[in-house]
Amino acid sequence: MMLKALVIEDDAVARQLLASSLRDMGLAVVEAECVETGRPRLREGVHLLFLDLELPGLSGDEFIDEMQHTHPEVPIVVVTADNSAQRAVETLRRGAHDYLAKPLEAVTLEAVVHRARSEARLRHEVHRLRRELGRREGLPGVVGNSAPMRAVYDRIRKAAPSRISVAFMGESGTGKELLARALHHESPRRSGPFVALNCA
Repeated sequence: MMLKALVIEDDAVARQLLASSLRDMGLAVVEAECVETGRPRLREGVHLLFLDLELPGLSGDEFIDEMQHTHPEVPIVVVTADNSAQRAVETLRRGAHDYLAKPLEAVTLEAVVHRARSEARLRHEVHRLRRELGRREGLPGVVGNSAPMRAVYDRIRKAAPSRISVAFMGESGTGKELLARALHHESPRRSGPFVALNCA
């Protein structure tokens, strides 16, 4: 599978050099000069994000925080001129996977891409196995293998990767909360909390 990388860097020369190096390593690359123009590109399916910290508008640090909620599955590689150990530690604690100081060394970049490829393959395989397991056993906590229930499972799996709001409607005791839990389990936010509120 070909990895797709998003490079968000406001310095056009640095951005083009990094993008060119990544393309030479066999990655598909999309570029953006700031978070506002880069954010929509994530919907195209990005496996790896290269992010400068000092950006116009929303900073790289703030975007890392946002990514932990919206796209926790995308590894973030920070590329910055600030090579202080303290900044690196802070950024990694925030959720970045790697911290590279400019100017970039080809060997270091290759190691990062190699790790990203391995992680992407692993995530792809886990996703495939979960899908296969789901086909055999339905969804976690939900029982039933009839044609109408399989249709419900398919709808949940289609909705799970997106960020749209989903409403389950039906009589009390029909399993709406179970389906909501199954939807949460199938989504990229499965590692986060599931909170059930009784609004009665």
